[in-house]
Amino acid sequence: MSDIPPKGVILPDLPNEIMLGIFHRCDARTLLSVRSTCRYWRNKLNSYEFITEMGTRWKSNGCSLFAHFGFSSRWATPLDWMMKINAWSGQTSAFQFPFLLTQEGWFHIIGVQNGIFCIRYCSMGKRTFILTWNPTTRKSSIMNDPGKHYCDDCAFFFSFVYYPRSVNYAIVHLFKEKPESPGWTLTMSTNLVRGWNVSLTCPPYVDRLDPDYVSLDGVIYWVSCLLHEEDVDPPCIVSFSVVTFTFHKYSLPTEAHAHCHNLLIRNDKLCLATNNHDDQSYSSTIWQADAINDDIIWSKLYTFNGIGVPYIPALFVDDNLLHIMERHLPMLDMDGMKSTYFHILKYNETNHTRKTVRWIQYDSYVKMKSIHKFNESFFPV
Repeated sequence: MSDIPPKGVILPDLPNEIMLGIFHRCDARTLLSVRSTCRYWRNKLNSYEFITEMGTRWKSNGCSLFAHFGFSSRWATPLDWMMKINAWSGQTSAFQFPFLLTQEGWFHIIGVQNGIFCIRYCSMGKRTFILTWNPTTRKSSIMNDPGKHYCDDCAFFFSFVYYPRSVNYAIVHLFKEKPESPGWTLTMSTNLVRGWNVSLTCPPYVDRLDPDYVSLDGVIYWVSCLLHEEDVDPPCIVSFSVVTFTFHKYSLPTEAHAHCHNLLIRNDKLCLATNNHDDQSYSSTIWQADAINDDIIWSKLYTFNGIGVPYIPALFVDDNLLHIMERHLPMLDMDGMKSTYFHILKYNETNHTRKTVRWIQYDSYVKMKSIHKFNESFFPV
């Protein structure tokens, strides 16, 4: 071995591909420090290609579930809480928002995508805000809630969607201007242009939308529901593209008429869960959209049955379907009091196995208001 030390290489003289290869193995804190050094590396480490590559690598760290729990009473909304659950081991950990909630406050998770939370909240019981937040980088952005767009008695809901192959996102708000208004209005804000500067009149079928949604490739999808038993129009799927500003209506499979429906995303494809149930058992079928043009071409993935109260499949983690059994049982020697059990199950269609991810029990009447899939990311807010 030579006793002559190797010639040093000045860091900036390394080729870009080697530098990026080094940065791909860094943690979030290091990358944030590098991004702040100069405009060149800020642009490089903020590019869609780099961020998506980091997201792919960080997926090996595991997927988390964020479940929003709360009491059924409206007066108890300030007591809502979030629980972080490992999607494979079921291990739980503490979770804290980057804002203060008082006794008059409340929060609602609009959506979680690309490792970014979109949260509507009220801290002091008066003004409401919309927060986009990356827990990995601890960066956040706050904007005013468009409260002027609806009255206290008007229906409304929000959606959170990313543009295709982009680090940019949009927040879509659908609302009724007055309770007696015949139609709905859509406004939209983006991280590029703050403010609700888009205003569109929605088609008539938007009146029946379920607020739950999924988003894929810059398009938001909702399921229309039956408002009354005498409704003659069958359920359908409604979409809105944040790129073309257009709505579209799709039919469901003929055999997919069921007691309830909900949408899921599996391997970057739109899926539909149909659920039929009675007092003792349930039957669920998962459909996949193989093509989406003027209408959707559906294929049936699988059907599975079980014994228990009705439930809605929640989401896919890879090819595993995670769903939640929610039960409310009377407590012994306590009139009118009920305890709540949440059984999070993982169903694998390949080997037809069911595995318990987590049992959660509360000695009171508790509801799971939403559940979201989360993977760490480096997406900016």
